[in-house]
Amino acid sequence: MVGTAKKEDMEAFYASIEAETTPLSHLREPPRTRPSKKTLKAWQLLRDLVSKKFSLLHHPATHGLMRDTLKHLLNLRRGERVSSRTMAILQQLSKSFDHWSLDYDNANNKIKSVDKSISKAEKANQGLEANVRKFKEIVTDEKALCTKLATLEQKKRELEDQIKTMKAEIAEFTKRRDKVAKRKREVFENGKVLRSKCDGLRNKLPRLKAGTEWAFVTETNIEAEWSKLAKRVLQSTSFVEDWI
Repeated sequence: MVGTAKKEDMEAFYASIEAETTPLSHLREPPRTRPSKKTLKAWQLLRDLVSKKFSLLHHPATHGLMRDTLKHLLNLRRGERVSSRTMAILQQLSKSFDHWSLDYDNANNKIKSVDKSISKAEKANQGLEANVRKFKEIVTDEKALCTKLATLEQKKRELEDQIKTMKAEIAEFTKRRDKVAKRKREVFENGKVLRSKCDGLRNKLPRLKAGTEWAFVTETNIEAEWSKLAKRVLQSTSFVEDWI
C-alpha cells in the first residue's frame, strides 16, 4: 500500500508540473507589428496560391510567383516575423513545394512520355488497322481478278478448242478447194481443147453446111426416086395379092 501511495504521489507531482509549465519560446519572439503592404499582399497571395490545385502551381509563371512569395515570407524583417510554428510550416511548405515540384515535373514528364508512347501506339494501331483494311481490299480485288482470269482462261480454252476445230475444217475445206481448183483447171484445159475444136469446126461450117444441104437434097431425091421405084414394083407385082 505504501509503495502504491508513493507512486501515485510522484505521478501527481509531475502532472502538476506539466500543467503549470508553459513554453518560453514566445518570450524570444519580437512584438508583432502590422506588416507592410508588400508583406500583407504576400500573405494574401500565399493563402490564395495554397488554395489552388498543385497542378495550377506547376505553370512557370505561377510557380515563380509561389517561389518569390515564399522567399519573401521566409525572410521578413524582425518586426514582421510571425510565430516559430508558422515559420516552421512555411519552411516545410517551401521544402515540400520544391521537392514536390521536382516530383511533379518527373510525373508530368512521365505522363507526357506515356501519352507520347500511347499516341505512337494509337497511330501505329491506326496504321495497322488501315493496313488490315487495305489488305482485305486487296484480297477482295485479288479474288475478283482471279475469278475473272479463271473465266477468261476457260473462254480461252473454249476458243482454242474452237480454233482447233476451225483449223481442221479449214484444212478439210482447203483440200476440197484445191481439188475443186484442180478440177476447174482440168475443165478449163478441156474447155480450151473443145474451143479449139469448135473453132476448127466453125471454120469448116460453111463447107459442112453446103455438104449438109447437098446431103439433105440427096436424101430427098433418093426418097422421091425410091417412092417412084417402089410404086412401080408394087404395080408390077400386084398379082401376088391374088395369090394370097
